[in-house]
Amino acid sequence: MMHNSHRSGLILVLWWLLLVVAVQRIAFPLEETRQLAVAWEMWRDSQWWVPQLNGQPYIDHPPLLYWLIHSGWWLLGVDATWPFIVPVVFQALSLFWAGRIGRLLWPHSGMATTTVVLLSGLLPWAAISTALIFEFLLTACVLLGMLGLVLSDQGRYWQGTLLLGLAIAGGLLSYGSAILVYLLPVALLAPWWAASTQSGWRWSLSTVMALLLGVGLAALWLLLASQQAGRDYAVAVITQQFYTPVHTLLTGDQPLWGFVPLLPLVFFPWLLWPTAWQALASLSCQDRGVKFILAWLVPSFVLLSLNSHKQPQDLLPLLPAFSLLLAWGLLSLPLRQERALLPALGVLIWAGVVSSVPMVAAWHGGSEGLTGMHPAWGVVIAVLAVGIACTRSFWSQRVLLLSSTTLVLVMVIHLSVLRSLTPAYDVRATSHYLAELQQQSRPIAHLSRYNGQFHFAGRLTADLTEVYSLRELRTWSRQHPEGWVVAYYYDWPLPVPHPAPLQQPYRSGGLALWPAAYLLDNPELQERLRF
Repeated sequence: MMHNSHRSGLILVLWWLLLVVAVQRIAFPLEETRQLAVAWEMWRDSQWWVPQLNGQPYIDHPPLLYWLIHSGWWLLGVDATWPFIVPVVFQALSLFWAGRIGRLLWPHSGMATTTVVLLSGLLPWAAISTALIFEFLLTACVLLGMLGLVLSDQGRYWQGTLLLGLAIAGGLLSYGSAILVYLLPVALLAPWWAASTQSGWRWSLSTVMALLLGVGLAALWLLLASQQAGRDYAVAVITQQFYTPVHTLLTGDQPLWGFVPLLPLVFFPWLLWPTAWQALASLSCQDRGVKFILAWLVPSFVLLSLNSHKQPQDLLPLLPAFSLLLAWGLLSLPLRQERALLPALGVLIWAGVVSSVPMVAAWHGGSEGLTGMHPAWGVVIAVLAVGIACTRSFWSQRVLLLSSTTLVLVMVIHLSVLRSLTPAYDVRATSHYLAELQQQSRPIAHLSRYNGQFHFAGRLTADLTEVYSLRELRTWSRQHPEGWVVAYYYDWPLPVPHPAPLQQPYRSGGLALWPAAYLLDNPELQERLRF
């Protein structure tokens, strides 16, 4: 059986390889470029308290992610690499905290390593390891809060309360009130799962104190922000982060089982492994650690299922709980050699999917990048599947093999699918052209809502004017004949003999930059615009 340090070392090497591959990619519109745009505007205008996008306060997310990006920029200078390292740092913290929770719940020598390897091997966890999204911050805060609850149960009451309060503050400042969906049920159910004789009133006091600390720190930021952006900004943030989630929770019209079809993908490859099912079935509900994990998993999953705005990434903070449960179940099983045929079949299906991407893209008129993707990448994954199916090993070695396969699979997706999509999502050339126009003091209009696609890549210094109809566009063009227009089209390339000064494929269509006067004089170009 492979030693724990060897397993950890191999996973660490694969994570570093994935990081090297991932940080070389572009920021993809719209989510990632939007976050970079908000961070850039705050940095550019020295506006540290109020996130803003295109000159307007941005209320969709609190500022913690942007502060973290700024911290790297202060040390390293403004570049595009550091923002993609931030998720990796917090995923590393999440893995460390998950392993620590496992060792505290079940003092077994292999618990921390097994948990880390299992969690690293979950496909969604590895796939978004370098994505510039807020869920990785939320997950880290959830794990910190869970660690605080476990420490409180083991007699380190004040340390646990402090960590829980800081976790709530971090969650509120990074993702909003969603942090409470994951932490509050576990805290309220503490008298059921806790092993200590700590009374119910003391658990309640700890929870209240942590809430006061967390909400107080978040309220301090909101107070400072409202002094700059006004009372309406504070009201908008509170509505967005508290009233709207509760409203969607109570008035949701989506089926409760909306997440169920995603579970095989979310928990891939472990749900395809019969030994994993055997390990989970062997667990006792009288075990204090099992109770803790169930208090973490079940109420959160039910509350998330009630939400009418379900998103797969909402399940990310539940993945460490599943990994902890599975790790303890596996460690309770006797060692025996076996093959993992079903996981191998799952990997083989992924090989078929990757190999068929060019054909499917060509059939449905997809982007040129996908149609040109080499199907040999699928062969690489198929070889991994064959290797999994042909080898017999103990479950500990099987865990390492499947986790390594998942990380290699994600690297292949980065090198094949994402790299093939790059030409249709790379807006750097357009961004630099817009920056040159702004240096010439040219006003720029943007069709429909502007999500900051060009702000960071071009280091833009002025806002773009949003226009939402052909009438508005014509009015703006008459008022700014020296201006330029960022125009989008469904049909691409343009079936008209008018070469734009700059044009490129963009997502499912294309974009072009037109002088406003030229666009105004050519109605055939206006008729094809996408608003």
